Amino acid sequence: MTLQNRRTGCRDCATDENLQHRPGQGRFRKHHGQNHQHFGPLSFPILIGDIGGTNARFSLLVDPYAEPREFPIVHTADFPTVDAAIQAGVMDKTSLQPRSAILAVAGPISRR
Repeated sequence: MTLQNRRTGCRDCATDENLQHRPGQGRFRKHHGQNHQHFGPLSFPILIGDIGGTNARFSLLVDPYAEPREFPIVHTADFPTVDAAIQAGVMDKTSLQPRSAILAVAGPISRR
């Protein structure tokens, strides 16, 4: 996973040339021969993950109008890191490369 350029919202976009704003549809950019879409600081496809203590659920959102593409649930104990779970659970099963990610990660709860 790589981080995005803070100014443009895209890891690869270096300038705002050819950026078109479309009301209600985000920003579109001609990028590497393909239309490239930005919504605020997030670029599509977006990896969405819910990572718990037992299972992790992942999906990819290709554009703002598509249904999320869900992937099989993975058991978190089977992987040493979150990256390894994402690689096995998502990246090895699709040719789509996420440009952004939204991850919900469980953590321990303790009483004081």
